[in-house]
Amino acid sequence: MTNTTTSQMASALELGYNTLSANQTITFTKYVRFVLPLDKYIFWIKADQLTPPYPNGTQTVTSAPNTLVVEGSLHYLSTQTQKTDQTTGIQDVLLTTNTEIVNFNDLQPTEAYFGSYADFRFSFSAHGNYYQQANLWHYRGQAIYPYMETQIIDDLSTFDTTAVVVSNSLPLWLAMNKYAPVYPSFLVPENLVPPYIVAHIHPHETKCLQPIPWVRKDQTVWQLMRDKVELIIYGMRNEEALNYLQYIINQSLDTDSFGILNSGFSLQDGKNIQSEINAIAEQKVIELDVSYNQTAVYDTALKYILEALPITYVTHVPPL
Repeated sequence: MTNTTTSQMASALELGYNTLSANQTITFTKYVRFVLPLDKYIFWIKADQLTPPYPNGTQTVTSAPNTLVVEGSLHYLSTQTQKTDQTTGIQDVLLTTNTEIVNFNDLQPTEAYFGSYADFRFSFSAHGNYYQQANLWHYRGQAIYPYMETQIIDDLSTFDTTAVVVSNSLPLWLAMNKYAPVYPSFLVPENLVPPYIVAHIHPHETKCLQPIPWVRKDQTVWQLMRDKVELIIYGMRNEEALNYLQYIINQSLDTDSFGILNSGFSLQDGKNIQSEINAIAEQKVIELDVSYNQTAVYDTALKYILEALPITYVTHVPPL
């Protein structure tokens, strides 16, 4: 198309855009990702709450502004879903602007802008359908689910960074990172390059092996439990993966933090493909049935945060 045609199309669409938007503005607030060192649960802390000293687990803060006012046309669709444990109103959000929001491009993966509108706040997961001739940008996302509001911290003084969230054996597996970093399932960082290991605890396979828990005088609870653990390994070949399996067995014998209930040990090959390069990823899978007590897991988590976890400190933070 010629520049004249492009200009005519953009002008016509801009007229409709201005009519629909009525100069509407949306305020976005920056949040910084916090990874709880004990079990790697993810929280988002309001950026203006982060002043030195930074809590251990805080991600790097960049120079993107803490608040951002954007002019655009906001549309949302509300759908109510009813499940066993919740009734949730889901809002699909579409923001159309006639100028690119360049501050979104400046964000690191450890940062996010949350917008506020009516009685909900939202974030974007997609940016697309941009046509140069139209000169319009479209940002899509969803409102934050009510049950996810606990992961957003607006007041740092009310946030406890010392307590474990999970009740299963996950901290044990995060601590066994001699061969590669270990991440909880569904919480693997974006575009992570192998080697790395993912620990998945099957939720419905956590069982009690001790019918009556032992409550100590200090009110700590000792209870023998059982987990079904799936370890998904990327970037290791046969010998190294076998060495990692032997490392797990030795940890069970040497530390007494957990026991292995399997009658044998197997290393399986996964099949994760990409048709564009006609190749299969180097993926291995180990499945284990393990026993442990929850008090020992907590003690291991404390040791993990003090000794095993590689800490990332904020080295430069612009004025907030």
